[in-house]
Amino acid sequence: MQEGLAIRRAGGGDFAALETLMKECLTHYSGSPEGGTAATRALLAPASGSAEAVIALVDGKPAGFASFALVYPGPEGRGTLFMKDLFVSAAVRSRAVGSALVRYLAQLATELDCARLDWTAERSNGRALAFYDRIGAARIEEKIFYRLEGAALAAMAAPEEAPGQ
Repeated sequence: MQEGLAIRRAGGGDFAALETLMKECLTHYSGSPEGGTAATRALLAPASGSAEAVIALVDGKPAGFASFALVYPGPEGRGTLFMKDLFVSAAVRSRAVGSALVRYLAQLATELDCARLDWTAERSNGRALAFYDRIGAARIEEKIFYRLEGAALAAMAAPEEAPGQ
């Protein structure tokens, strides 16, 4: 592990550091930091319960984060820890921060008696795919990732019309 690296579950005192990373993440993937503050607030909201974050600091400076949620049921009735995002700041990439974040989540999954740690990756993100292969993660090719968004999400959310209307 990199010297000076600390990883912990993010809490309210980590707002500024996590917001900095979130905005860098959004800029990296979508070209704009828009929504970074709201996303940080949601991850740190104690009442949300749907997702949490772990944060990595190198010498006290924001270095990366992973967001995750516990999903039930999983194999054998145990949970699955699902990693939604893994992001490492450009300033510290290739310095073992990403693998340390995944290791932290694996330890957390074990502590919480989860049967597995799952995540998705974009097929177009060759660097991420190579990293996940390198750390020994298995690709689950038989799964297909689905999404509802925009008009399709709105259509699915609309009340179903009663028969005959």
